[in-house]
Amino acid sequence: MKQTNRRPNAVDVARLAGVSKSTVSRAFTEHSSINALKKQRIIEAARQLGYRPNAMARSLRTTRSNLVGILLEEFTNPIFLRILELITAKLQEHGLHAITVNASKDHSLSEAMELVMQYRIDGLIVSSDMPLKIEYECAQMNIPVVAFARSDRRIQNTLSVSLDELHAGQMAAQHLLAQGYRAPAFVGGFPGVSVSLDRHAGFRDRLAEDGLRVVSVEYAGDNTYDRGLAAARAMLKGPVRPDSVFCVNDQVAVGVIDAARSFGMSVPEDLGVIGVDDIWMARTAQYDLTTIVQPLEAMADELIALLMGRETGRDQSTGFRGTLVSRGSTRRKG
Repeated sequence: MKQTNRRPNAVDVARLAGVSKSTVSRAFTEHSSINALKKQRIIEAARQLGYRPNAMARSLRTTRSNLVGILLEEFTNPIFLRILELITAKLQEHGLHAITVNASKDHSLSEAMELVMQYRIDGLIVSSDMPLKIEYECAQMNIPVVAFARSDRRIQNTLSVSLDELHAGQMAAQHLLAQGYRAPAFVGGFPGVSVSLDRHAGFRDRLAEDGLRVVSVEYAGDNTYDRGLAAARAMLKGPVRPDSVFCVNDQVAVGVIDAARSFGMSVPEDLGVIGVDDIWMARTAQYDLTTIVQPLEAMADELIALLMGRETGRDQSTGFRGTLVSRGSTRRKG
Protein backbone atom coordinates (compact mmCIF):
# COMPACT_ATOMS: atom_id res chain seq x y z
CA MET A 1 0.00 0.00 0.00
CA LYS A 2 1.09 3.50 -0.72
CA GLN A 3 1.92 5.43 2.45
CA THR A 4 0.82 9.03 2.87
CA ASN A 5 1.76 11.64 5.46
CA ARG A 6 -1.27 13.80 4.76
CA ARG A 7 -2.90 15.06 7.92
CA PRO A 8 -6.60 14.30 8.37
CA ASN A 9 -8.85 17.28 7.75
CA ALA A 10 -12.42 18.30 8.46
CA VAL A 11 -13.67 16.63 5.28
CA ASP A 12 -12.27 13.27 6.47
CA VAL A 13 -14.00 13.68 9.83
CA ALA A 14 -17.28 14.65 8.16
CA ARG A 15 -17.13 11.58 5.91
CA LEU A 16 -16.47 9.20 8.84
CA ALA A 17 -19.11 10.78 11.07
CA GLY A 18 -21.67 11.02 8.27
CA VAL A 19 -22.17 14.79 8.59
CA SER A 20 -21.33 17.93 6.62
CA LYS A 21 -18.04 19.82 6.91
CA SER A 22 -19.87 22.82 8.41
CA THR A 23 -21.28 20.56 11.14
CA VAL A 24 -17.74 19.45 11.99
CA SER A 25 -16.76 23.10 12.26
CA ARG A 26 -19.64 23.77 14.68
CA ALA A 27 -18.62 20.80 16.81
CA PHE A 28 -15.25 22.42 17.48
CA THR A 29 -16.60 25.95 17.96
CA GLU A 30 -17.37 26.97 21.52
CA HIS A 31 -21.02 27.89 22.28
CA SER A 32 -22.19 26.83 18.80
CA SER A 33 -25.59 25.21 18.26
CA ILE A 34 -25.25 21.46 17.62
CA ASN A 35 -26.99 18.28 18.77
CA ALA A 36 -25.09 16.71 21.69
CA LEU A 37 -25.16 13.16 20.24
CA LYS A 38 -24.03 14.39 16.82
CA LYS A 39 -21.21 16.37 18.44
CA GLN A 40 -20.08 13.29 20.36
CA ARG A 41 -20.06 11.27 17.11
CA ILE A 42 -17.88 13.92 15.45
CA ILE A 43 -15.48 14.07 18.40
CA GLU A 44 -15.11 10.27 18.29
CA ALA A 45 -14.46 10.32 14.54
CA ALA A 46 -11.84 13.03 15.03
CA ARG A 47 -10.19 10.95 17.75
CA GLN A 48 -10.03 7.89 15.50
CA LEU A 49 -8.44 9.88 12.69
CA GLY A 50 -6.11 11.90 14.90
CA TYR A 51 -7.70 15.14 13.69
CA ARG A 52 -7.06 18.47 15.42
CA PRO A 53 -8.86 21.68 14.37
CA ASN A 54 -6.70 24.33 12.70
CA ALA A 55 -6.62 27.26 15.09
CA MET A 56 -5.05 29.57 12.53
CA ALA A 57 -7.73 28.82 9.94
CA ARG A 58 -10.43 29.41 12.56
CA SER A 59 -8.90 32.80 13.37
CA LEU A 60 -9.32 33.85 9.73
CA ARG A 61 -13.03 33.10 9.95
CA THR A 62 -13.68 34.69 13.35
CA THR A 63 -11.11 37.54 13.16
CA ARG A 64 -9.92 36.39 16.60
CA SER A 65 -6.88 34.18 17.05
CA ASN A 66 -7.00 33.72 20.85
CA LEU A 67 -3.26 34.37 20.72
CA VAL A 68 -1.59 36.85 23.05
CA GLY A 69 1.93 38.05 22.38
CA ILE A 70 4.39 38.30 25.26
CA LEU A 71 7.56 40.35 24.88
CA LEU A 72 10.08 39.79 27.66
CA GLU A 73 13.67 40.91 27.87
CA GLU A 74 14.95 39.82 31.29
CA PHE A 75 15.08 36.05 30.96
CA THR A 76 18.19 36.00 33.20
CA ASN A 77 16.08 37.36 36.05
CA PRO A 78 14.31 34.53 37.93
CA ILE A 79 11.32 36.75 38.69
CA PHE A 80 10.49 37.01 34.99
CA LEU A 81 10.51 33.24 34.60
CA ARG A 82 7.97 33.09 37.42
CA ILE A 83 5.94 35.84 35.72
CA LEU A 84 6.00 33.94 32.43
CA GLU A 85 4.87 30.76 34.17
CA LEU A 86 1.95 32.54 35.83
CA ILE A 87 0.82 34.46 32.76
CA THR A 88 0.85 31.49 30.40
CA ALA A 89 -1.08 29.37 32.93
CA LYS A 90 -3.70 32.11 33.37
CA LEU A 91 -4.05 32.56 29.61
CA GLN A 92 -4.62 28.83 29.12
CA GLU A 93 -7.31 28.84 31.81
CA HIS A 94 -9.23 31.32 29.64
CA GLY A 95 -8.71 29.51 26.34
CA LEU A 96 -5.93 31.85 25.24
CA HIS A 97 -2.46 30.92 24.08
CA ALA A 98 0.86 32.71 24.28
CA ILE A 99 3.39 33.64 21.64
CA THR A 100 6.50 34.44 23.67
CA VAL A 101 9.41 36.33 22.14
CA ASN A 102 12.76 37.00 23.75
CA ALA A 103 13.30 40.72 23.19
CA SER A 104 16.73 40.79 24.80
CA LYS A 105 19.36 43.45 24.27
CA ASP A 106 21.02 41.13 21.73
CA HIS A 107 18.00 41.19 19.42
CA SER A 108 16.20 43.97 17.63
CA LEU A 109 12.95 44.93 19.35
CA SER A 110 11.49 45.89 15.99
CA GLU A 111 12.29 42.39 14.69
CA ALA A 112 10.70 40.85 17.77
CA MET A 113 7.61 42.96 17.22
CA GLU A 114 7.40 41.95 13.57
CA LEU A 115 7.58 38.29 14.60
CA VAL A 116 4.74 38.65 17.08
CA MET A 117 2.55 40.58 14.64
CA GLN A 118 2.70 37.76 12.09
CA TYR A 119 0.36 35.75 14.33
CA ARG A 120 -2.67 38.08 14.30
CA ILE A 121 -2.48 38.50 18.08
CA ASP A 122 -5.52 39.66 20.06
CA GLY A 123 -3.40 41.41 22.69
CA LEU A 124 0.17 42.13 23.74
CA ILE A 125 1.86 41.87 27.14
CA VAL A 126 5.14 43.70 27.55
CA SER A 127 7.65 43.61 30.37
CA SER A 128 9.20 46.68 31.93
CA ASP A 129 11.63 48.85 29.97
CA MET A 130 9.95 48.22 26.62
CA PRO A 131 10.09 51.26 24.29
CA LEU A 132 6.94 53.31 23.92
CA LYS A 133 7.21 52.98 20.12
CA ILE A 134 5.89 49.41 20.40
CA GLU A 135 2.83 50.57 22.29
CA TYR A 136 2.12 53.31 19.75
CA GLU A 137 2.25 50.77 16.91
CA CYS A 138 -0.19 48.49 18.71
CA ALA A 139 -2.56 51.39 19.41
CA GLN A 140 -2.64 52.18 15.69
CA MET A 141 -3.63 48.57 14.95
CA ASN A 142 -6.21 48.49 17.78
CA ILE A 143 -4.31 45.78 19.65
CA PRO A 144 -4.67 46.14 23.43
CA VAL A 145 -1.37 46.37 25.30
CA VAL A 146 -0.86 45.56 28.98
CA ALA A 147 2.43 46.69 30.47
CA PHE A 148 3.27 44.24 33.25
CA ALA A 149 5.54 45.43 36.10
CA ARG A 150 5.61 48.99 34.82
CA SER A 151 3.61 51.92 36.14
CA ASP A 152 4.26 54.33 33.26
CA ARG A 153 1.08 55.38 31.43
CA ARG A 154 2.06 58.02 28.92
CA ILE A 155 -0.07 56.36 26.24
CA GLN A 156 -3.79 56.68 26.86
CA ASN A 157 -4.81 53.28 25.52
CA THR A 158 -2.11 51.27 27.32
CA LEU A 159 -3.15 49.34 30.39
CA SER A 160 -0.68 48.56 33.14
CA VAL A 161 -0.34 46.21 36.09
CA SER A 162 2.52 46.88 38.46
CA LEU A 163 3.77 47.01 41.99
CA ASP A 164 2.84 50.20 43.82
CA GLU A 165 6.35 51.54 43.33
CA LEU A 166 6.00 54.61 45.56
CA HIS A 167 4.74 52.48 48.41
CA ALA A 168 7.59 50.00 47.92
CA GLY A 169 10.10 52.82 48.31
CA GLN A 170 8.31 54.08 51.39
CA MET A 171 8.36 50.62 52.97
CA ALA A 172 12.08 50.24 52.31
CA ALA A 173 12.81 53.60 53.94
CA GLN A 174 10.57 52.87 56.91
CA HIS A 175 12.29 49.55 57.50
CA LEU A 176 15.81 51.00 57.35
CA LEU A 177 14.83 53.79 59.73
CA ALA A 178 13.40 51.26 62.17
CA GLN A 179 16.69 49.32 62.04
CA GLY A 180 18.66 52.45 62.95
CA TYR A 181 20.23 53.28 59.59
CA ARG A 182 20.76 56.97 58.98
CA ALA A 183 22.78 57.27 55.74
CA PRO A 184 20.78 55.40 53.09
CA ALA A 185 21.58 55.13 49.39
CA PHE A 186 19.64 53.98 46.32
CA VAL A 187 20.75 51.83 43.38
CA GLY A 188 18.32 51.93 40.44
CA GLY A 189 18.21 50.41 36.97
CA PHE A 190 17.99 52.88 34.10
CA PRO A 191 17.47 56.46 35.37
CA GLY A 192 14.54 57.33 33.10
CA VAL A 193 12.45 54.20 33.72
CA SER A 194 9.36 54.49 35.92
CA VAL A 195 10.35 51.58 38.18
CA SER A 196 13.57 53.34 39.20
CA LEU A 197 11.97 56.80 39.32
CA ASP A 198 9.01 55.82 41.48
CA ARG A 199 10.84 53.52 43.88
CA HIS A 200 13.46 56.19 44.42
CA ALA A 201 10.79 58.88 44.91
CA GLY A 202 8.93 56.89 47.56
CA PHE A 203 12.21 56.07 49.32
CA ARG A 204 13.39 59.70 49.25
CA ASP A 205 10.08 61.17 50.42
CA ARG A 206 9.73 58.83 53.42
CA LEU A 207 13.29 59.60 54.53
CA ALA A 208 12.56 63.33 54.23
CA GLU A 209 9.74 62.96 56.75
CA ASP A 210 12.42 62.10 59.33
CA GLY A 211 14.76 64.84 58.17
CA LEU A 212 17.08 62.50 56.27
CA ARG A 213 18.14 62.37 52.63
CA VAL A 214 19.44 59.80 50.18
CA VAL A 215 23.20 60.24 50.54
CA SER A 216 24.13 58.55 47.25
CA VAL A 217 22.37 57.39 44.06
CA GLU A 218 23.79 55.05 41.43
CA TYR A 219 22.16 53.54 38.35
CA ALA A 220 23.08 50.01 37.34
CA GLY A 221 21.46 50.19 33.90
CA ASP A 222 20.49 46.57 33.30
CA ASN A 223 19.00 45.11 36.47
CA THR A 224 21.59 42.34 36.71
CA TYR A 225 24.02 41.01 39.28
CA ASP A 226 27.08 42.22 37.38
CA ARG A 227 25.72 45.75 36.94
CA GLY A 228 24.68 45.87 40.58
CA LEU A 229 28.17 44.79 41.61
CA ALA A 230 29.75 47.52 39.47
CA ALA A 231 27.34 50.22 40.67
CA ALA A 232 27.97 49.33 44.32
CA ARG A 233 31.73 49.41 43.88
CA ALA A 234 31.50 52.87 42.34
CA MET A 235 29.25 54.02 45.18
CA LEU A 236 31.47 52.62 47.94
CA LYS A 237 34.54 54.28 46.43
CA GLY A 238 32.77 57.64 46.48
CA PRO A 239 33.26 60.49 48.93
CA VAL A 240 30.21 59.54 51.02
CA ARG A 241 29.85 55.95 52.13
CA PRO A 242 26.26 54.93 52.92
CA ASP A 243 25.25 52.68 55.81
CA SER A 244 22.38 51.08 53.86
CA VAL A 245 21.14 50.61 50.28
CA PHE A 246 17.71 50.15 48.73
CA CYS A 247 18.11 48.34 45.41
CA VAL A 248 15.73 48.32 42.46
CA ASN A 249 15.60 44.51 42.51
CA ASP A 250 17.12 41.44 44.18
CA GLN A 251 19.66 40.70 41.46
CA VAL A 252 21.16 44.16 41.92
CA ALA A 253 20.97 43.76 45.71
CA VAL A 254 22.93 40.50 45.60
CA GLY A 255 25.61 42.30 43.59
CA VAL A 256 25.67 45.09 46.18
CA ILE A 257 26.17 42.60 49.02
CA ASP A 258 29.10 40.95 47.25
CA ALA A 259 30.64 44.35 46.48
CA ALA A 260 30.38 45.37 50.14
CA ARG A 261 32.04 42.16 51.25
CA SER A 262 34.86 42.72 48.75
CA PHE A 263 35.50 46.03 50.56
CA GLY A 264 35.71 44.19 53.89
CA MET A 265 32.31 45.46 55.01
CA SER A 266 29.90 43.44 57.10
CA VAL A 267 26.29 43.01 56.01
CA PRO A 268 24.19 44.14 57.85
CA GLU A 269 26.42 45.80 60.48
CA ASP A 270 28.29 48.12 58.09
CA LEU A 271 25.76 48.07 55.26
CA GLY A 272 22.11 47.12 55.27
CA VAL A 273 20.67 45.96 51.93
CA ILE A 274 17.07 45.70 50.69
CA GLY A 275 15.90 44.38 47.31
CA VAL A 276 12.62 43.75 45.51
CA ASP A 277 11.20 40.48 44.10
CA ASP A 278 12.18 37.69 46.54
CA ILE A 279 14.06 35.59 43.98
CA TRP A 280 15.48 32.26 45.15
CA MET A 281 18.91 33.71 45.96
CA ALA A 282 17.29 36.13 48.41
CA ARG A 283 16.25 33.17 50.55
CA THR A 284 19.68 31.51 50.69
CA ALA A 285 21.87 31.59 53.79
CA GLN A 286 24.60 33.30 51.77
CA TYR A 287 22.50 36.43 51.17
CA ASP A 288 19.49 36.21 53.54
CA LEU A 289 18.17 39.28 51.77
CA THR A 290 15.47 41.58 53.09
CA THR A 291 13.14 42.15 50.16
CA ILE A 292 9.75 43.36 49.00
CA VAL A 293 7.56 40.60 47.60
CA GLN A 294 5.31 41.41 44.67
CA PRO A 295 1.82 39.78 44.77
CA LEU A 296 2.38 38.15 41.37
CA GLU A 297 -0.64 35.84 41.51
CA ALA A 298 -3.04 38.73 42.05
CA MET A 299 -1.20 40.85 39.48
CA ALA A 300 -1.46 38.08 36.88
CA ASP A 301 -5.20 37.73 37.55
CA GLU A 302 -5.63 41.48 37.02
CA LEU A 303 -3.60 41.35 33.82
CA ILE A 304 -5.92 38.70 32.37
CA ALA A 305 -8.97 40.66 33.52
CA LEU A 306 -7.72 43.74 31.71
CA LEU A 307 -7.13 41.79 28.50
CA MET A 308 -10.48 40.01 28.67
CA GLY A 309 -12.39 43.16 29.62
CA ARG A 310 -10.92 45.37 26.93
CA GLU A 311 -13.96 45.13 24.66
CA THR A 312 -16.27 46.37 27.42
CA GLY A 313 -14.28 49.55 27.78
CA ARG A 314 -12.26 48.67 30.86
CA ASP A 315 -9.20 50.90 30.79
CA GLN A 316 -7.02 51.49 33.82
CA SER A 317 -3.69 51.22 35.57
CA THR A 318 -3.45 49.12 38.69
CA GLY A 319 -0.74 49.24 41.34
CA PHE A 320 -0.49 46.44 43.90
CA ARG A 321 1.07 46.87 47.29
CA GLY A 322 3.92 44.52 48.11
CA THR A 323 4.95 42.93 51.39
CA LEU A 324 8.32 43.55 53.03
CA VAL A 325 10.06 40.41 54.29
CA SER A 326 12.72 41.20 56.89
CA ARG A 327 15.83 39.01 56.80
CA GLY A 328 19.42 39.09 57.95
CA SER A 329 20.71 41.65 55.42
CA THR A 330 19.17 44.47 57.50
CA ARG A 331 18.93 42.86 60.95
CA ARG A 332 21.61 44.50 63.04
CA LYS A 333 22.62 42.80 66.27
CA GLY A 334 22.55 46.03 68.27
